[in-house]
Amino acid sequence: MLITPFKYSEKPQFCRFFRSLSESKRQKIYRNTSVHIFVEEIHLGIMPIGGRSRNHPDFSISITGDEKNKEKTKELLNSLASNNRLSTNELVCDAVDNIVKSMLYSGMAYYEITQDTPDFLKLDNFTSDKLVNILGLYFQFVPEKDRKMWNKKLVVKASNSIWKIKIPKELGGDSGYRKLIHSLGKNTEMYPKCYDIEKIATQPSGLNFNEYISQTKIYQYRLLELWGGTLRHTSTEYSNEYYLIHRIVRFNRAQAILREHVIKHLNILLSRKKIKATIEVFGLPTVKFVDEQLKKLGEGEVELVTVTNATRAS
Repeated sequence: MLITPFKYSEKPQFCRFFRSLSESKRQKIYRNTSVHIFVEEIHLGIMPIGGRSRNHPDFSISITGDEKNKEKTKELLNSLASNNRLSTNELVCDAVDNIVKSMLYSGMAYYEITQDTPDFLKLDNFTSDKLVNILGLYFQFVPEKDRKMWNKKLVVKASNSIWKIKIPKELGGDSGYRKLIHSLGKNTEMYPKCYDIEKIATQPSGLNFNEYISQTKIYQYRLLELWGGTLRHTSTEYSNEYYLIHRIVRFNRAQAILREHVIKHLNILLSRKKIKATIEVFGLPTVKFVDEQLKKLGEGEVELVTVTNATRAS
């Protein structure tokens, strides 16, 4: 279905998902335990849940600007949030969390900018599958099996109706993130793919499981070099406490990078759409602060428990 490509639509035109592609290789990889834990850990800690931080009681978020532009900003953010939020803290936290969740699927997230009333804009997430950008026009080709469901074959919109946000380069960018997820999901099962776990009772194997687990953790940690994190490993059987804490703090740093990246690009979007307002976050650990804590950790100037709490958002 062709629509006017250079004007905002009142309702979203792009398809949110394609059911026929639900069993794609990417979706199967996301069912891997390690991938699931990694993705969940990122977005659950990106912002304080419910707009309140236990470790940072002075945490707050403000939207600066005149009342009209603040209202436009809140309307835009409400279209991103899971539910209507009363407080600015809750609204921004919910919106940022949902943006990050969308980004973590393929390393980038696409939103269609719609306008159902003259004064307010909204953002609606849609799939990057079957999407092509040609000279500033976005074409979404609907798979044949999904055309009846969406009642369309093709959607075309100009780039002024699209907001795209990607994993920042400091964390590998969108292509580096997809490569990471593919490697993490393909090679880090609980046992080798060639091993028949159902026959373990009747046909004991010569596989050394302890050695396999040890090598798997080494492989995982190398993959996560840019991000840090432990995939919820807490045992000191394969590494000492300092190393685990150092990885946790580096993961908190990665979350701070991602958090600042999303807020920055939301503000760029507001400016792009002539909304004279700014979203400002106070009281959460910044990348600079986490770097300082990592330096103190390396020099033995801060306690292990203290540094993990000080550098996480929740």
